[in-house]
Amino acid sequence: MITSKRLKSKDQTGNEMHRLISVYCNDLDHVMIFRRGMLTPFSSLPLNEAYEFVRRIPYRKDRKPIEVVARPAEIIRQKDNGMDCKKKAIVLSAYLRRRGLPYRLIASSRLPSRRIHHVFPQLGFNGQWLNFDATYPNYRPFERKQVTKMEVLNAV
Repeated sequence: MITSKRLKSKDQTGNEMHRLISVYCNDLDHVMIFRRGMLTPFSSLPLNEAYEFVRRIPYRKDRKPIEVVARPAEIIRQKDNGMDCKKKAIVLSAYLRRRGLPYRLIASSRLPSRRIHHVFPQLGFNGQWLNFDATYPNYRPFERKQVTKMEVLNAV
């Protein structure tokens, strides 16, 4: 089942992303992925394989002015349609949450105007926050980003 609601701001979108991640992360126990010739729950994949699975999904922007977010399992089921940064961030953050790993969502900009236009997860490890952005095929886990603005999207 798919429901929709109008997302009017960065904060509202971030809150909805956090809600979908926390309420539906257990869905990833029922999303089966072929791994080594066997069906494996997405939530059981090793960290690097979950990242690579999401990174290999083609990037596809939402059509303006519509911004789409959804349950992690539904996003994976529709992966052939491509995913934007929000959808990839939801899937990876739900995976991290399900595995009991600390994460947070980051809203960022690379623009001179500093207008926020991107979101990605960070993974907490050894007292540091490491970028875990799988939006584009050339991205790698934990790589540094050149940004003009970065802020944590906290759930309210």
